Amino acid sequence: MSAEPAYATARNSANPSFGKRVAAVAAHLGTPLMPWQRTVADVITELDPANPGAWRFPLVVISVPRQAGKTALLRALLVDRMMCYRKHEILMTAQTGKDARKRWKQITTALDSKKKKNYFRTYESRGGEELEYLPTGSFIAPFAPTPKSIHGDSLHCVAVDEAWAFDADAGHDLETAIMPTQLTVKDSQLIVVSTKGTTDSAYLNQLIGRGRQAVQDPASQMAYFEWSA
Repeated sequence: MSAEPAYATARNSANPSFGKRVAAVAAHLGTPLMPWQRTVADVITELDPANPGAWRFPLVVISVPRQAGKTALLRALLVDRMMCYRKHEILMTAQTGKDARKRWKQITTALDSKKKKNYFRTYESRGGEELEYLPTGSFIAPFAPTPKSIHGDSLHCVAVDEAWAFDADAGHDLETAIMPTQLTVKDSQLIVVSTKGTTDSAYLNQLIGRGRQAVQDPASQMAYFEWSA
């Protein structure tokens, strides 16, 4: 993948960032960050100087080619949130519930959570999967990409992988269901990652349009990154 993005929200070095910490988590998981991943991690973990305790960008959208490492980056980001923050509720989904569970399973495997019972509690019942990090009380759970599947009143982080799979209505309904769960959470963040879709990927295409404009707006609350031909 080209090192130069077609579009990318610029890093503001005046803002504190936890990109280095995410990189350490990624290395622990066996997937050290590539340069493009570190660039993204540095920006989306910036803190908001005008709102102490909040992320600079509550909405993050990342569009990259297939096999570029987007899922590995997302995995490191979610594990970082689980292990470094107390009582964080972290949900993740993908194009189907089955895909969401598969990505969640990759996290439990990378952490070898079943063998570390002093640190992790792993629930694997279908529909009730959850990985809890005992020292912080934070957890990661997968959910099917439907509004009724979203649970929790105060979600700190929600990740949507492969957003290309959603049409306009499905994407809108999903985002509409997520937003109320984050309204009262100061350090909430919605992270959307995907490979480039088709003309039918209306939800992702709308986000891409908004993201390209956001890159030109220093005051935007949306961070956007695109690597494309």
